[in-house]
Amino acid sequence: PGAMDKNERVKFERRMLPAFEQLKEKYGGDVYSLTPNFGDDGANPNSITDEKYNELVDAHVMFKDMAADPYLNSAGISGDWPH
Repeated sequence: PGAMDKNERVKFERRMLPAFEQLKEKYGGDVYSLTPNFGDDGANPNSITDEKYNELVDAHVMFKDMAADPYLNSAGISGDWPH
């Protein structure tokens, strides 16, 4: 992901949607995406709500602010945070 730009990450995520659905059917659970929409291709069906995001941050499962982390920034991972 660090070497991908935002458009490449959106394209990759869109391509993974069928796999996410298969995993959810087989194992249960949920997929939470930080990508708010797919641009011209519409809304992201797995977009995380603010409430769920904050819940996961409070549980220390989700990064609070990747853009504030110098190590993630230097790796190129947080360039479009949170999208």
